[in-house]
Amino acid sequence: MKLPVAILVSLAFTTLARAGEPSLSPTAFPSVPPKSPEEALATFDLDPDFRIELVAAEPLIADPVALSFDENGVLYVCEMRDYSERREEKLGRISRLVDRDADGRMDRATVLAEGLPWPTGVLCYDGGVFVMAAPDLWFFKDTNGDGVADERRIVLTGFSELAPRLNVQQLPNSLRWGPDQRFHLAEGGNGSRVRRPDQKPDEGLVLRGRDLSFNPRTLELRAESGGGQYGMAFDDYGRKFVSSNSRHLMQIAYDINLLGDLPISLPPPAVDIAVDGAAAPVFRRSPDEAWRVIRTRWRVSGISPGLIEGGGTPSGYFTGATGLQIARGDRLGRPNASNGGYSEDAFVADTGSNLVHRKRLARPLGRVLMRGEREVPNERREFLASTDNWFRPVQIENGPSGGLYIVDFYREIIEHPWSLPPGIKEHLDLNRGNDRGRIWRIIKKASLTHRTVRLGDASTPELVALLGHENGWHRDTAARLLWERNDPVARALLTRAASSPIPFARLGALSLLSARGELDGALVEAGLRDSLPQVRVRALKLAAMVSPPIDWNASPWREHALRLADSESDPGHRIEEVMFALALVVARGTPDQELTLGLWRKLAPYLSGDELLQAAVVALVTPFAGKVMSEYLEIPAGVELNVVIAERAARSMSVKQATSLLLERSTDTTEDYLDLSLAAGMARVPELAKHVALPPEFKDRLAREAAAYMMHVGQLQLARPNGTSQNTPLVGIFKLVGPERAGRELVPLLAEPLSPAMKDAITEELLAFGERSLMRDLLAHWSQLTPRSRVRVFEFAQRQPAAAKLALERAQASPEFAAQIGPAVRAALRQHADQDVRAQAIAIFGEASGATSSERAQRYAPSLTLPSDAVRGQAIYQIRCASCHRAAGEGFDLGPDLLTVAAAGRESLLANILEPNREVAPRFEAWTAKLKEGEEVTGILSAERPESVSIRTAGGVEQVVVRSNMTALASTGKSLMPEGLDDGLSAEAMADLLRFIESLAEPPAGK
Repeated sequence: MKLPVAILVSLAFTTLARAGEPSLSPTAFPSVPPKSPEEALATFDLDPDFRIELVAAEPLIADPVALSFDENGVLYVCEMRDYSERREEKLGRISRLVDRDADGRMDRATVLAEGLPWPTGVLCYDGGVFVMAAPDLWFFKDTNGDGVADERRIVLTGFSELAPRLNVQQLPNSLRWGPDQRFHLAEGGNGSRVRRPDQKPDEGLVLRGRDLSFNPRTLELRAESGGGQYGMAFDDYGRKFVSSNSRHLMQIAYDINLLGDLPISLPPPAVDIAVDGAAAPVFRRSPDEAWRVIRTRWRVSGISPGLIEGGGTPSGYFTGATGLQIARGDRLGRPNASNGGYSEDAFVADTGSNLVHRKRLARPLGRVLMRGEREVPNERREFLASTDNWFRPVQIENGPSGGLYIVDFYREIIEHPWSLPPGIKEHLDLNRGNDRGRIWRIIKKASLTHRTVRLGDASTPELVALLGHENGWHRDTAARLLWERNDPVARALLTRAASSPIPFARLGALSLLSARGELDGALVEAGLRDSLPQVRVRALKLAAMVSPPIDWNASPWREHALRLADSESDPGHRIEEVMFALALVVARGTPDQELTLGLWRKLAPYLSGDELLQAAVVALVTPFAGKVMSEYLEIPAGVELNVVIAERAARSMSVKQATSLLLERSTDTTEDYLDLSLAAGMARVPELAKHVALPPEFKDRLAREAAAYMMHVGQLQLARPNGTSQNTPLVGIFKLVGPERAGRELVPLLAEPLSPAMKDAITEELLAFGERSLMRDLLAHWSQLTPRSRVRVFEFAQRQPAAAKLALERAQASPEFAAQIGPAVRAALRQHADQDVRAQAIAIFGEASGATSSERAQRYAPSLTLPSDAVRGQAIYQIRCASCHRAAGEGFDLGPDLLTVAAAGRESLLANILEPNREVAPRFEAWTAKLKEGEEVTGILSAERPESVSIRTAGGVEQVVVRSNMTALASTGKSLMPEGLDDGLSAEAMADLLRFIESLAEPPAGK
């Protein structure tokens, strides 16, 4: 799970759990004694270049989940003493710790504030602290020096109030002072409606999948790009990173506030950047807990002792990534002159596995985003791991020492009670250890142990100088104090600092001047000319916020934009991060045709490798897409980008203009498939595709060339799956040639060895015509269709009576085919609007089961102990689960990756299958958008923007729905996973499916 622990997504439901549970003796759970802080030190396996030291421990603190140092080194600790089932008792508190003898170890504590329910975050400001305890954000301050807050007020409210049931896994967390001089926090996932206490609920800022920032002076709120669960951090250059249960390292690709009203379609901003995958392997040193082992053994109750379920283990992968932090300490990193400071490392805890994982961050050539990989790629150890099951790292922070501070919850049982079968839970003391907790500090072995800080006594000139300090905590604290003081003399000092030889000082000065409203054109120009790419990126983003807005069409801004494109397009000095920011920022400023085309010529040759950069440049050139298409499309930007630009250009053309342009170009065959790009772009505009009139011979040639191109690309993708784009840009082009030609050219390709992506594109082309004959062709090639294509065929069959009858005829003739029709499709066909379809479906599949959940639980109880086979189970997964869940390299990311729930145990997995709506995590709730045309789109709400929402449907199809075309958008409160997934499954088949899911968490043979 998530904060503060690694818990599993599934939950067991009591009727089922009791049906399969043997009676256990308390002796089955041998007590694991806690260790003293001194004993705990001996349990750590740490990178040999570092050392670990104790900063604080019980009885000074208990159950710490977050911390914050003030400017004088006083430590404020957020303690969740009411975890996990005692929220109503409001035992949470904030403790204030001091180090009186300056030896680096805290020796005195007072309780600043208490009576808080499940507090999750703390951050110092203006002599006090902001504290997150949903639904409220508090401010506490001690004004008389006794260590206890006498100022106590709610600043904001409405956090997590959109959750139907408050989930401790998804509370707001990770309070940060941001690079823009605002407070930032991760929303967590419950869903919030944030507002001041004096405002009505409908006046609140709704956050779903977005984080929050606010101005602490004015309480002006702003939604921010987000998508993580617990853990959020900024690096030295303002890049934002987040983590979530099984997605341990994500970078926020773009700031939604930078997009403005740009006509741009981007993927969700939280992008996994770990090269070893979102739920990467971890190598714990602690033993699996006794209760976890027993839970696993229950699956094979009655079988003779031996290797349990193929030697599997319920651990070994990220299932509870938490507390992500970027190391910014001067006593941690190694000098890296090309980076303008110190090399960047990301640290993330897996609290259920008692470890802290490290990733080295770097930005590959040709990519906008960073990539994270292990220090030693094939290393089978962690940066920090403990043999002590009580070690529970939940948060990681930078601090005044220049080292990393590890917040150790230190509990025996960290598992969320929802994931514990009752027969085990009754023997566990979930509160054992709630009087303990530690904070550790990690620094380089050669570093000094501790440094005393008194930044509160620093003058304004001294604080400005600290913006260039090597330690990130010093820079952040100095910036915060400068913001708090708002000293008028700071302006001149910051202006001088903007030309400092130290990159950090330049970044901090520019950001503070911008936040103070004192950033002038000369300073922005200097930033755009900076030698460090990250400063140029910051200057571009700040330029977008300048008032009055910068006119990029006027001198000197036009020259700056063209120069940036020039220098960044040099293959030896190409920084896609700068190019991405440049395209977005200039596009916001409505550049004229001359500037747009000038930038296009310089940027286009370097766009083929990155989807984000392509989208930004498309947004830039859209106002002049027709000119780009007619005069400059031959620049080798690639077919994918050419198609998009052709589409944008075609939207402003008449049918006559489009026809003429297409026919004029038809005689100019080029190696970069320019003709096909133009045709595919036009085909994406419904009015043109419907009415454009093309000669028969042209249609014949277009169909042949398009099919040949798809054949070529599909074979290339299959041969080099990791080295070629899996996009299929010609989707839709056959709308221009009609169903007969499409069938003649495309149906034979289904039998060819092509990539899954290309097979899916061909299926989409054929389905788009809605023709009975093409549906028959697809069914005839059923064995050659991908799982996604099969889902799309069934979706089509549910909408079209003629197609549904064809599918049912095949199901009646072929029991093997009928078995591949999943329960959701069966249910839809049984309830089809067409009476004949309904009758035929019932005749083949029978009436829907009317069994109660209790009866179904009893029916499948034997599945928990029956012998089973993972290979057979994988075949069932492909039919019933792959359209929404990814596993073993197959399927689609709609629900949780099955690897993340594989260790939950058969009881919990079976419970979720039989009763998917018993407990639904907010991020996996189904949403329905009702459209003006009467249609509905139902799926997972993957992104929400002011002008549109993105809904991911079965088969991983991402649909962008424009708000102006919606009449309603609402959560169903249910899982997208349908009821009756077990329809038609025997207990033996269910056992096979459970075995396959379990096998996902097992190490490869021989490991």
